[in-house]
Order: sequence, then C-alpha cells, then structure tokens
Amino acid sequence: MFLRRFANNTTTSIVVSNAEAKTSKVIEAENLQRKIQELDTKIEFYTKCFTEAQGINIRSYLNQNNGLFNRMQTQFYRKMAQNSSSWYLSELKDLLNKRSKFQKQYDILIGVYWIKLIKRLFSLLLLAISLMSLLFLVLMGIITALYLLPIIIIFSIIFFYLKKKNIF
Repeated sequence: MFLRRFANNTTTSIVVSNAEAKTSKVIEAENLQRKIQELDTKIEFYTKCFTEAQGINIRSYLNQNNGLFNRMQTQFYRKMAQNSSSWYLSELKDLLNKRSKFQKQYDILIGVYWIKLIKRLFSLLLLAISLMSLLFLVLMGIITALYLLPIIIIFSIIFFYLKKKNIF
C-alpha cells in the first residue's frame, strides 16, 4: 500500500512538472514572438526612414541650381542626408542582428531550427550547383568559339574573296 501511494505521488508530480515546463516554454515562445513582432515594426519604420533619407540624398545630387546659396544648401542637405542614411543603416543592421538572434531562439524553442538550417543549406547547395553549371556552360561556349575560330576565319576569307571576284 505504501508503494502504491508513493508511486502515484511521483507520477502526479512528474505530470505536473511536465505541464509547468510546457507552459513555461509556451510563455517563453510567446514572449519571443512578441519581441520579434516589435522588432519587425521597428525594422519596417527604419527601412522607410532610410529610403526617405536616400531619396533626399538622390534629389540633392540631381539638383541643378548653380547659385552660391543653392550650392551651399544642396551640400548641407546632401551631408545631412548621408549622415541620416548611414545612421539608419547602422540601426537597421543592429535590429536585423537582434531579430535573427531572437528568431534562432524561437526556432530552437519550437523545434524547427534544424529543419530551417537544412533547408537553408540545401538552397545554398542548389545555388552553388546552379552557378557552377552556368559557369561550366559559359566556359564551354568560350572554348567552342575558340575551337571554331579557325573555321570561321577560313569561311569569312573565302566569302570576302568570292565577293571580291563578284561570284556572289
């Protein structure tokens, strides 16, 4: 009887601790997902600001005013736009790094990290094979053109010779 009570108590405590662990994992996953969503909104905002700063920078380069005041104003805007765009770019890089770290933690927590890593490696391998086959085809085309170059030269000499003799 004592063994049965002890056995029942341990299984109950194990089940409760597993349930608590699952809820803590779910809560942690939700927190990470919330942080990722917040970073996504910040990234969207900083990307919009970065493109606006780049647009101002491009407009300052395309400005054709030649007056002294206009040139000084254009240089001022250009410098400020460059500083602004470089700051937004550094912030974007920082936010993207944070997002990738949180995404990695989230993927590990929900159990899809290795699947995504294998997919990424497979796509990189496929890209490398595609680029190598494209390079191989280009090199084969160049080698074929070099191989056929004497034949093309002979035919063009014959053609110009016959054209000069007015046979064609």
